[in-house]
Amino acid sequence: MEKNKQFVQVPNLDLSEKGLEMKDLVVYAYLRKHYNATTKDAFPSFSLLVEESGISKPTIMRAVDRLEAAGYIEVKKDKKVNHYKFSDINKFEIYSFDFLDDKSLSVNDKAYIVCMQPHMFKNSQLGTGKVTYSELDIARMLNIDLRTLRKYENHLQQGDKPVLSLVPTQKKDPQTGLMVEERIFDFEAYNNVLALKFNELDRKIEDKVSKEDYDKLLREFNELKKIVLTKEVEPITL
Repeated sequence: MEKNKQFVQVPNLDLSEKGLEMKDLVVYAYLRKHYNATTKDAFPSFSLLVEESGISKPTIMRAVDRLEAAGYIEVKKDKKVNHYKFSDINKFEIYSFDFLDDKSLSVNDKAYIVCMQPHMFKNSQLGTGKVTYSELDIARMLNIDLRTLRKYENHLQQGDKPVLSLVPTQKKDPQTGLMVEERIFDFEAYNNVLALKFNELDRKIEDKVSKEDYDKLLREFNELKKIVLTKEVEPITL
């Protein structure tokens, strides 16, 4: 499948540490989607963000306040619209415009995926990401209760091509006594396959490789990074 892809970067962070909620990271992604390479900021209206994301205006406004308080954005107001500047981040995950624009995924689906992707062991050959935490640990990590977590995960296991599969392991959760399940995520099912390539290049660059291979990987990595940082460069083709 050949298709132009563009991406945004979202900070890899601990929600509880920064006082953020799951949907805040999705709001950040939609803000970042409108980054302007010339002005070095984004200025989508609230009405546009509501239309694109499906998130209510009050929820977006609260998310913006929390993101600003946590230091991830700076908001400058003018008479018509807010201007958002993004703080530099060292650790991040990338998400495609196709993922953000996918209407088959609910806001809760996207929030769960964005919160879980940083914790995945990624396998570019299989096109999957794996998480092996107890559901209690995941619920605590996401600041939600077990009932809500199970609701989110059940929805992502539905459909002809599920985003999420739960695979039993032989490990027991010492707190609940329940068997720990591996959570297997299909990157293609949620339109984010190039994130695996990005991760692979990042990992290889960190490894000890020859100068020639390193230079080649670095060029590829920087080309990908251009797509992440701005939507105004020419997208690469898969």
